[in-house]
Order: sequence, then structure tokens, then C-alpha cells
Amino acid sequence: MASGYTSGVTNGSFTVRFHWTSSYNAATNQSTITVMPQVYNTGNYGGSLRACSGSLSNAGIYLNGSLDYAFDGTWGTSYNLVCSANVNSWTDFPPYSGSISTMTVTHNANGVATATVRFLGTVVPLNSTSYRKAIDTGSQTISITENAASSIASASSSAATQSSYSLTMSRKASTNYHIATFKYNNQTTLYTSGRFDTSLSFSVPRSWFAGYPSAVSLPITVSVQTYNSAGAAVGGAVTHALTVVADAGMRPAVSAGWAALAAYNTGAASGMTGYIKGFSRAEASFDPTKIDLTNAVGASIASYSVSCQGETVSASPYRTPLLASLSVTVVCTVTDTRGRTASESFALSVMDCAAPVLSGIELFRCLSDGTADEDGTYISLKAGVSFSSVGGQNSCTLCAAVAPSGGVYGAETALVSGEARLLGTFSPDASYSVRFTAADDLGGSAVYYATIPTRKWAMKFRPDGSGVAFGKAAEFDNTFEIADGWSVKGKGLIDLIYPVGSLYLTVSSVSPETLFGGTWELTAKDRFLVGAGLSCAVGASGGSARHLHSTGNHTLTVREMPGHTHGLRGGSSSSTNDYYGGSAANYGLIPGGSPQQEVITYTGGNGAHNHGNTGEADHIPPYLAVYIWKRTA
Repeated sequence: MASGYTSGVTNGSFTVRFHWTSSYNAATNQSTITVMPQVYNTGNYGGSLRACSGSLSNAGIYLNGSLDYAFDGTWGTSYNLVCSANVNSWTDFPPYSGSISTMTVTHNANGVATATVRFLGTVVPLNSTSYRKAIDTGSQTISITENAASSIASASSSAATQSSYSLTMSRKASTNYHIATFKYNNQTTLYTSGRFDTSLSFSVPRSWFAGYPSAVSLPITVSVQTYNSAGAAVGGAVTHALTVVADAGMRPAVSAGWAALAAYNTGAASGMTGYIKGFSRAEASFDPTKIDLTNAVGASIASYSVSCQGETVSASPYRTPLLASLSVTVVCTVTDTRGRTASESFALSVMDCAAPVLSGIELFRCLSDGTADEDGTYISLKAGVSFSSVGGQNSCTLCAAVAPSGGVYGAETALVSGEARLLGTFSPDASYSVRFTAADDLGGSAVYYATIPTRKWAMKFRPDGSGVAFGKAAEFDNTFEIADGWSVKGKGLIDLIYPVGSLYLTVSSVSPETLFGGTWELTAKDRFLVGAGLSCAVGASGGSARHLHSTGNHTLTVREMPGHTHGLRGGSSSSTNDYYGGSAANYGLIPGGSPQQEVITYTGGNGAHNHGNTGEADHIPPYLAVYIWKRTA
């Protein structure tokens, strides 16, 4: 129940207002309003007061803009308002006949209902009918607040699945309750709460994502409707935005055997098993039946991948790059449609595989029984070899071939590692090159070259006298030969021709160490040679392949100054001289007519100036590139 008064309107001794009362119906969310006009008399008028139309048109009581109770034109008829003429007090001014209607109004979402009332009439005291006053209160508003939809006091703006969401409502009536609805994109209902008074809290379920296999977050509209104790909706629903995020545990889970790795060997390693360094790849296979998508809630498998040695392969066949070390980790990953992953790391043990290595090489001239003898016609060859067995799957062959000096190699002869093998027959007065070769099944190889010299002679001529040799047999016509290791005046031949510090120029990439012996290094790469002197000390380096041209701060000479012109600036003067001005920096000719000053302007001062860098240019002369070797020992 509510009640109140409108504002009073006064004319003369009389003031008119309305007293109103209301009753609220929760079932309909409506209020019924009853109104009663009241009058206040400040004059000394006895008897009673009447309200009639007098000279006014359409006089009466108006409810919500409509005439509800009409007044007669004179105070003596029945359709007027009548009351005792109480002085200086408010008095009800009820109808003499009939009654004023009630009004029914509906409350809005804020619990507010409004109505309007109006008094339009003439107040007449019966003891002094000549003192009558017309009063119009105008349309006055009655506002009633009985109940209202609740407002949201606080609410979570974001929440992860399996975490708590909280909502608190501020309600206008303690008997009200609420129901909340959660809709994806304000369209699809995901959840409707039960009745709650002011607080709602629950753990957001993962099941909300069941219909959205690619989403990692859901835009949710939370709509809260207020209801009164009769179960009728109060006002409209209030809403707020909520973002629900898939928690980190919403991802695939893998069990043993979901991913398997196997050696993928091709080429020289085809048919071999296990992982072989430099030859094998790891190939992954996946079993989707051992991938649990329960926690992924609606997501499906999108892709697989393998990562190894900094590379990731995301398409079938899932093969790693060639395994490059003895201990390798391969990471297998499954990705679902939300981009969530599950991974497992596999540590691989890789068998080493290196090229064969030759060692323990021995060779000398001998007799047929293997006894060393420089006059023998046989050669004893021996070499050892080590290689990667790859778990017993790799084998290695060892052989040797012999070529006369300057000739071609003959057939390969098989050797047993660490065992001597005799080859014959060979002239003791000819030198031979021996090539040792080790080759395994995986394509690895090692080669070593050695020389069998002729037998020793103090001096030996060719049979026809066309060549001579010292310390060995003469092998070539028109040639003077000296045995390796012989010295001239205590120095070896190489030390005479190329002492330490010498340079050897060649277009061949073969090191002079192979040709002559000694220790050599490539030097002066991408450089020219210049004679040492006062400007360039021995061993110094410098210079540039490109040159930057710059004017610096250079004062131009007359010869360097280009052809150019100067502008003239004119002016007026009262002078009648043929020449105007008196300084070397400011004078000119008068062309005729009125004297005109023609002044030559310039920039002078003999100052240096700068044009900046004018670009780069090569300054390398025509060249032939060669290998430059320097003997270091």
C-alpha cells in the first residue's frame, strides 16, 4: 500500500490538490490507484463548499488525461463536489453524487508505475456565492514504485572451464528471485540456472565446448530475469557479457604405443637395421586409438608432427632429417582442432658410422720369401684398417694397386688387415707408386699413396746414356735425377729450390707438400703481391678492392672551376653616371632611359667546399687468379 499528495494549486482563498492511495498486485505487477480531491480554505466562508463548472468548459476530474467525473454548471445540482467549509485545514472534496473511478497501472522493469490527475472547476462557498474561484491544477503525475527488476551488482567477466563463475544481484524486493540463462553468441542456450535469491556461483563445465570443436573461448551472454513471489516476471531481463576460456587441461592425452619410431634406411644402408649416423632417418607412425580426446571435449585430431634436430615435419611420411649425432631426441606431437597438443619425446641411440681409417702401412722391396732386399724383385705390402661395424652389418675391403712411375695402376690386389702380402715381379731399377684403398659397404673409403724407389746407385746412366741419376737408377731420358733425401752441400733439393718462406704459384689445387714435401699453407687469398720496400714492409698487408671517391674540403682552382653564369639584380637610382656603385663587389651598367642599377651578385670568400662522396668504383687491374702457397716448415 502506498499513498501521497499532488501539488496544490491556489486561486484566492482556495487551494486544490489530490490525495491518492494505491494497492499492489504482485501477480500482475500492477497497482490500483484511488484519488480524492482536497480543498484548503483560508477565507472566512461558512456553510459548505461546492465545485462546479461555472464558466469553464469540460470541467471535472481527469484521470490519465480522460474526463472521469464531469461537473455541472451550477452549484445546486447533484454532479458537483461538496464539503464542509473548514477554515485553514485540508478537507476531502468528494463527489456529491456517484464516485471517481480508480486507475490500474503496470510497473516497468524498474518497478515504477505512473498516472496523471487533473482538477478543472470552480470552487463556490454557499454563504457567499459571489466569491467563486476557477482552479485548474493541470495534469499532475502520480509515481508509484512497488517492485523492480534486480540489477547486476557484480559478475565475472571471464572464467575458465572447471573454475568458478560468480554472479551477484541487487534486488528491489526481498521476496524476488532470479533465473539466469547462458547463451553462446546470445543465440544457443548452454545453461539455465535454477532459482536463486541474490548470488549464483558454479564451476563452468567443459561440456559447453562440446559443439564448438575449434573454439578455445566462447562469447557468452548472461541474461538474468527477475521474478516476484507470485512467479511473475518483473521487468525485462538484465544482461552481461562473459568470456569462457577452455582450460589448459582440455587437450588430447596419449597412452603408451600411440606413436612408434622405426629406422628408415635407404641407399647404401638399405636392408640394414637400427639407426646409423648419417644414413638413417626415424619414421613415425601413429595409432589414433591410443589418443584420448575425452578432455578435449568435442575436438578431433587435426594433425601429427615429428621434430628432430631443429626441424619439424607435419605431413606424411613423418620422417626426420638424417640423424647427425649418436644421441638424438625425437618429439612426436598430436594436435587437435583447437590447436591443443600432446607430445612424447623419444631418445634414440644411434650407431656411429665413420669413413675407414688406414694405419700401420709398410712396404719395401724383398726377395720371394719376403726377406727385405733392395735388389729383390718382389714388393711386401702391409696395411691395417679400422671401420664402423654398424652392429656387424658393415664390412670393409682392403686392397692395393701398383703403377710404374708415370704409368697407370694395375689390378687391385686384396689385402688382409695387418697381414703382409707379396707382389712380384718388379724391376729393382724402376720406381713404383702403390695405392692402398679401404672401402666399406656404406660408401666410406680411405686412400693412401706411397712410393717404392729404385735400388740405390752412386751414379747410374740410362742404358743408352740419355739420362743420369745419383743415389738411384736413371729412369727417364734426357733427365738429371737425384734420389729423395739426398742433399746438395748438406741441403735437400727442395730446401735449395723452395726454402722455408718461399712462395709457390700454381693453378693446380694439389698442395706442394704432396709434390715436394715440406709444410705449406695457402696464403694471400684474394690479394695481389707487391714488392717490399719503404712503403710496404715484408709480410704487411693492406689495400682495398674498392675505392670511395670524395672531394673532401678542396678549394677549386681557376682551372677546376666549370663554366657558369651569374644572375643580375636591378634597382632604381637618381644617379646619371654610366656606372653605378663604387666597389668591386657591387657595380653594374645602366642600359638607358631612367637610371637603373644592375648589380652583379656572387658568393666569394675563397672558401673550401665539399660535394660529399661521389660513389665507389673498382680499381682492380686485369688479373689471373692462382693458388699461392707459402712454405712454413
